[in-house]
Amino acid sequence: MELVNEVLDITQIENGQLRINSQPVNIPKLLDDFPPMLKQLQGDKKLNIICNQHDLYQKTLLVDPLRLKQIYTNILSNAIKYTPDGGSVTFEIYEELFLNNKYINLIAVISDTGIGMSQEYINHMYSKFSRATDSKINKVGGYGLGLSIVKELVDLMNGRINVTSKEGHGTTFKIIIPLECCAENYKALQDISDTSAHNTCKGMHLLVAEDNTLNYEVISELLAMYGITCDHAEDGSVCVEMFRESSIYTYDAILMDMQMPVMDGLQATSAIRNLNKPGAHSIPIIAMTANAFKDDIQRCLDAGMNMHMSKPVNMEKLLKALAKFKGEVIVDC
Repeated sequence: MELVNEVLDITQIENGQLRINSQPVNIPKLLDDFPPMLKQLQGDKKLNIICNQHDLYQKTLLVDPLRLKQIYTNILSNAIKYTPDGGSVTFEIYEELFLNNKYINLIAVISDTGIGMSQEYINHMYSKFSRATDSKINKVGGYGLGLSIVKELVDLMNGRINVTSKEGHGTTFKIIIPLECCAENYKALQDISDTSAHNTCKGMHLLVAEDNTLNYEVISELLAMYGITCDHAEDGSVCVEMFRESSIYTYDAILMDMQMPVMDGLQATSAIRNLNKPGAHSIPIIAMTANAFKDDIQRCLDAGMNMHMSKPVNMEKLLKALAKFKGEVIVDC
């Protein structure tokens, strides 16, 4: 039956008949289904299976729950199949706030300590019926259609999927899917008044990456007028190191200048997002730059920034952005 369903999915995709049926979905509730399902997939295998969900700012998102589950289940099923006894499988999921909070990136990282894959196999693993090993020899089930379907579904959702693997050392998949927030969530964020934004931001502590001392003094004085304190990073590399060494929740957001010596804002943002540290994936990073062309804004977002602001900074706009990113002003549907 599994093979029949997968062939039907592939046929629908190829014929352009497969549709994504988005609806409001409570993400934490959907994720609650995975631990018992993974236990069932594990069977008698002795594996350490870890499920970790964090930084889920928007609880309700518009998504096709069936297809989202299908994506994760296919990859998790492979991870369990190809990980021998004594190994581990980790399913991490979190959100990255997006440009205006109308959308977020839902990010899943699925890693295992299994047999891994060769680069040659990775190059064609999304082809139908591709398999890394002979199922008869390795005594694992499956028909090699799963990853092909996963790739097609991720593409249909305008997402992307990355993989790193080494033979004998395991595999890590990272699935990034942009999803629209529930309309009520977005409306609540849009309706934040100036007074509400000021009150929400009071007491915040920011990390400001700015190589020009005068510019830093100006922005720090403006922030202080609204009860916001900040620390100064003289360039991108200093910013990365200060965030790396800080305690969790030290900073509520990072204001990132784009043109700095040693390490620019794009490089610093990418380095922070790749840190193995709580909050590295989720701390709001706001670009501050004189460049406001569409390509410049897109480069900021591609590097992992949440928002782009032109210099000189509009304080009301900045305060509202900070208030939107702060968890207490994000409401559930």
